[in-house]
Amino acid sequence: MVLRNLSPPAVLLLALIVRQAAAWPTVAVEVTQSSCRHGSYWVEDFDRGGRRSEGLELGCELGSDVRWGPLSGSWSWRGRAGEHLPARGQLLEALLQIRAGPVGVTVGRGHPYWGPAEDGALLLSHHPPPLDHASLRVDDLDPLLLPGCLSGETLLAYLDDRDRVVPYPLLWGMRLRWQPLGWLDLEARRTIMLGGVGRGELLTASDLWDIFLGRGESKRGSDIDASDTDQKFAGVLRFHPPRPWLNRILHFHDLEIFVFYGGEDSFSGFAPMAPGKARGLRIHPTPRLAFSLVYTSNPDDWNQWYFHKVYQTGYRYRGWVIGHPMGGDARTWRGCLAYSPGAGQWMMVRVTRERRGYYWHDRATHAVPAGRHWWIEFGYGIPWGPVGLQVEVGASAAREGDRWLDRPAAGMARLRLAWPQDTESRAEVLTPRLVWDGRP
Repeated sequence: MVLRNLSPPAVLLLALIVRQAAAWPTVAVEVTQSSCRHGSYWVEDFDRGGRRSEGLELGCELGSDVRWGPLSGSWSWRGRAGEHLPARGQLLEALLQIRAGPVGVTVGRGHPYWGPAEDGALLLSHHPPPLDHASLRVDDLDPLLLPGCLSGETLLAYLDDRDRVVPYPLLWGMRLRWQPLGWLDLEARRTIMLGGVGRGELLTASDLWDIFLGRGESKRGSDIDASDTDQKFAGVLRFHPPRPWLNRILHFHDLEIFVFYGGEDSFSGFAPMAPGKARGLRIHPTPRLAFSLVYTSNPDDWNQWYFHKVYQTGYRYRGWVIGHPMGGDARTWRGCLAYSPGAGQWMMVRVTRERRGYYWHDRATHAVPAGRHWWIEFGYGIPWGPVGLQVEVGASAAREGDRWLDRPAAGMARLRLAWPQDTESRAEVLTPRLVWDGRP
């Protein structure tokens, strides 16, 4: 159960990291009671490929970080047992990294998460199971002709997934970040699903060059060659003004805004088609009070996000959307109000509204069931000696197709204990690192 569905490289990396770890791992245990819509299980947004049981469920998470000079490693594991799902374990992370100056190489199993906020991660998120991947990252380079600094990353992941129209494809990702000023970020991102069993021919160097340039993407008709891939492109702008400006002009403690604009498969002029958009705002009126709002949208009447004519089962891994869990042809609004009454304590209320099935409801090829729901959640975290205590309760009101889908639960209550203290929380709390970097 513990090592189920692990590739041999992931097992070797986990054994090496655990063997070298000198400190005790972090430990978290939780008890969840939930009531589902259709009596089987429910899926929590951004849950790293995990389904939750209806009724009573017990969970445990273990993990630690280790470092040996330029080498570092991390591992984490989660186990759950519930009334209506069998006991199961999942390796969430077994990563090994080596750094030499600004260059870092990472290999193993984990989530190559790309923000800028958890609800705005349309390309790579924490929703699917962890991926076996390798990545190369270069940070904080001084460009010759540009102000500020540049960072870049490329990764290649293997989707060990046989139950799809095109089994075992590869996922190639690239992004470039330019920070002309300390408070302004610009990013270009791209992911490409390519290859897989049954594509008919091996990729040549010429095919790879055409894929990189996007030549012949999404050609119409039945003439499909090996270089026809599922591509996504996005640009991200993040504005985080200096705190002295905010204190002097707006009398805020902190403020952050991001805008995400992306598209799928091909371009119409300079703009990608099938636009996916996300916008976010975070305001700290005071150091202890924060409000955030994220709006994500990807409805389009011509080309549906996360569907492709070749791959068909879409931008998914083992049935889970690799990007935003709402899937395509949908909109989500999510607001969170958080308050910290003292050191290590936090309170929050989060409200989510999701709707889908704008254009693709009941279409013959890839129907999206029309549905909508509201979700409200309350949370509280407090230190309790050496342990962090978290309590969360939530409920939903669903309409149309959402009454029969895997999520949301009609009601949920969760108690979580973490040692050492884990009061940073799974919830959105009070620092930019937690709100926007999407740490689970």
